Amino acid sequence: MLRILKASFFYMLLDSCLVKLTESVQKSAIVRTLGRVFAQIRRWAKDSAIVQFCTWIADGIGSSVRNSAILARFLKEDEVGRFRERGVIYRGYLAVLGFLRQIYHAQRLDKLFGSSLLLKPWIWASLAMIALPLLPTMAVLGLVILSMLSLIATLCHDRERNLTYTAVNKYVWFYALAYGLATIVSVTPRESLDVGLITVCFVLFFQVLLSSIETKRQVRGILYLLAGVGAVVSVYGFYQFIFSTTAGGAWLDRGMFDFGVRVYSTFGNPNVLGEYFLLIIPLIFGALLITKSRPGRLYFFGTAVLMCICLVLTYSRGSYLGIAIAAAVFLVLLDRRFILPGILFAALLFLALPATIIDRFLSIGDLGDTSTSFRVFIWMGTLAMLRDYWFSGIGPGEAAWAMVYPAYAFSAIVTPHSHNLFLQITSDAGAPGLLVFLGVLYQYFKATFAAIRRKIQGEQRILVIASIASVVGFLVQSMTDYTFYNYRLMLFFWAVLALGLIAVRYDKLKEGGEGP
Repeated sequence: MLRILKASFFYMLLDSCLVKLTESVQKSAIVRTLGRVFAQIRRWAKDSAIVQFCTWIADGIGSSVRNSAILARFLKEDEVGRFRERGVIYRGYLAVLGFLRQIYHAQRLDKLFGSSLLLKPWIWASLAMIALPLLPTMAVLGLVILSMLSLIATLCHDRERNLTYTAVNKYVWFYALAYGLATIVSVTPRESLDVGLITVCFVLFFQVLLSSIETKRQVRGILYLLAGVGAVVSVYGFYQFIFSTTAGGAWLDRGMFDFGVRVYSTFGNPNVLGEYFLLIIPLIFGALLITKSRPGRLYFFGTAVLMCICLVLTYSRGSYLGIAIAAAVFLVLLDRRFILPGILFAALLFLALPATIIDRFLSIGDLGDTSTSFRVFIWMGTLAMLRDYWFSGIGPGEAAWAMVYPAYAFSAIVTPHSHNLFLQITSDAGAPGLLVFLGVLYQYFKATFAAIRRKIQGEQRILVIASIASVVGFLVQSMTDYTFYNYRLMLFFWAVLALGLIAVRYDKLKEGGEGP
């Protein structure tokens, strides 16, 4: 189509006109005069003592930063993404691990746990991932702690094994540290303690999952399990919709919408359920594309359809927008030729969907909807609060929020959080916490897009693209909701980040081995 357009008379005429117009502008007296003026200004600036002094200062600061002993010891990594041996953190890590290994072997624990399930951290990590939509938070926390202990025992048992390291890791550790410090300096340290500890454990699960998966079979096994659990969550959502549970209508503005119920399944809130689907649906479609067997394709296709239908029944506008953008990212990264068919499909889908869903989607940004207007007022109140607490934050947890936020609230709106992930992180852990979290996202997208630019192919490319789409869709929803409010969902986010980085090095994983 593009070749036909370029060969058309209209295209050649337009191109000729633009070329002549450009030549005329370049030859005009005004442009030549302006060019001489700017050239003179550049010469004056170059010779200016002020500019030379500022340049000298900037060069000095840049050189100091580049040669900083602190950065060299704490943050630098070599060309293959591992710690430098002279790094203080790496030396400390080796010292602690060596001490633990001595104790482990001195107590003959290597004989006791030689063939134990304790030395299979991928099992415990997989159990934590598939249990998070089904079990209470504390039960999931127990599985996360078991997976951590299993990884530590494995590192002690196998002297050749080490933690998997990527450029994202240090930002994840600093993010956990930021929340730990924010808990200590919270306006309510005792009430923030539980929230802070759960957050730190769930964030560090990223490292556990990243270091536990060693084979491609284990990756594919986790995707099979996630698809099955997602289908169970969806079926329970259908049950709520069919039998019209009364709680499902609690999140509707009846003045604007009058339809059934919003399903929430095992998460207690339809928006949280939608956020869960935002993370899992792109992964399942990725698994569908890499599966070679017909039964496997039917399995992933069926579970993906169930989850998509249940997502629609959440009536979550942010999730609608998030899944649409995630799908666009997935298809464009997969093949740019999907752009035009994707636009046409979106137009047809818009015409085919029921009026209730279209009205719900189009109400995004309508201040006549109470949920939208409430969010705007909450954001205004949060920004007012952050003028006083922007650096240290107020500490994690609803107790800290309830102590400080009401003094800044607009229209006396009572809320447990800010309804925006980035504002809430700043409220909890201050500007340092937000900056480190942005560093996590930057390094994650840098690593995944760098893998795509390396022209990776096959299963690896699809899995990387699916992980990018998952995180993008989730972050879109995070602009209008505090998507870490549900701890289990927060855990799933860090697990998806780990899966994305596992996909980046997917070609280096062993093919066989054990798997779920």
